[in-house]
Amino acid sequence: MKTDFARGLAESVMKRHPKASDYPCRDWCYPQGYLLIGFSRLWEAVKDERYRDYICFPENMTA
Repeated sequence: MKTDFARGLAESVMKRHPKASDYPCRDWCYPQGYLLIGFSRLWEAVKDERYRDYICFPENMTA
């Protein structure tokens, strides 16, 4: 699976919006969900933990 384009797009999104919750849409809207699915699939393909960490919203998790 070629991932060069997906990685470039993911890097650009992470640079512009350091937290996934900062993506410029309403929380839990279709565009944001579609973006997060893309990050999930990219993480599954390349196993780069930065993509997993981006979609996990650790600041919203409680201990």
